[in-house]
Amino acid sequence: RGSRGTTAICMCLTSNSTVTTLNLSDNGLGAAGGVAVADMLKDNCYISELDLSFNKIGNTGVIALCQVLMENSTVTRCNLSNNELDNKCSENLADLLKSNFSLAHLDISHNKLEEEAGLFIGPSLGENEVLKSLNLSWNSITGKGAISIAQGIKNNTILRSLDLSFNGFGNEGAAAIGDALKSNSTLTFLYMKSNHIHVAGTVALGKGLEPNDTLQHLDLGCNPFEAVGAMNIFISLKKASNSALQVLDLKDVRVSVEMKKQMMEVKSSLSQLTVTHGDWAWEAAPSKPKPAPIVKLQTFLNTKGVKLVDLFKKFDVENNGIVETKEIHKTLKNMSLPLTNREISELVKSMDNTLAGTIEYQTYLDSLQTDTSHATDT
Repeated sequence: RGSRGTTAICMCLTSNSTVTTLNLSDNGLGAAGGVAVADMLKDNCYISELDLSFNKIGNTGVIALCQVLMENSTVTRCNLSNNELDNKCSENLADLLKSNFSLAHLDISHNKLEEEAGLFIGPSLGENEVLKSLNLSWNSITGKGAISIAQGIKNNTILRSLDLSFNGFGNEGAAAIGDALKSNSTLTFLYMKSNHIHVAGTVALGKGLEPNDTLQHLDLGCNPFEAVGAMNIFISLKKASNSALQVLDLKDVRVSVEMKKQMMEVKSSLSQLTVTHGDWAWEAAPSKPKPAPIVKLQTFLNTKGVKLVDLFKKFDVENNGIVETKEIHKTLKNMSLPLTNREISELVKSMDNTLAGTIEYQTYLDSLQTDTSHATDT
């Protein structure tokens, strides 16, 4: 473990002709250990798989490796994830992709590559003729760097798998990827999870899916475009008569009623397609209108076996069909009704058909009988 141990191992491997896989992951190599591995590879022509992940070899270590691998013709798989690589080594990584003719799988995920790195790596992808899988996830590639990566994919004719998850491609980067998919005929797996893609980005990305007939797996989960963005993808897929898409990952996108409709229409034409999504977000049913205060009063009186007309007659001391609103108001407030004070006031005000503080209750009761919305026993 550590650079000293690595140096000792590398000395033994220099002339070794039987070991083809070297896994030194998480061994604290540091920059010195990375350089030692690079020096060993100058003489070793048997190792085909190299895993140096989680070692903090940094720019110094990876630059030394890139310089050696540019001439190496046996290493086909290299894992350099979690090594604190940043923009300072991006030009060397780009030169490696342009010059190497054996490296088929490269993992440089979980590093600190940013927009500048994308500007270097993008053009090299367009020229590369051997790389089959590239993992750039968990970096910070944004803006023009993201667009440069997409343009490289547009010109690439060999790459099968590209992982761009957890970067910052955004809408512009998504649009550039969509444009690349229109002409790319080799990419089979594309991962763009958590890339700050909003609804506008899904429109352009979806357009790229319409003519594409090779992409089989598309991961767009954990992006903030929600159901509206997902529907943009489905609308495009309905036009993609030759689509080979088998898996569409929309993790965390909650499904609306309209989104489900679009999704089912797509799956009816693309029977091979499996869609992963978030919870069902059914639209709430319209809430029932609250009953009018008079309906609440009548319902309450019915439970007591009392008619509204009897309540009025109780206060009709002159037996002339007229009662004072203040008496009714006072009585209603003391009856423990399921009404707020405001509702009681509104109710009594609606009863005041004389506009003089009195109620001609038979006229009022007749008006209730003709109002179908209040058609109850009075």
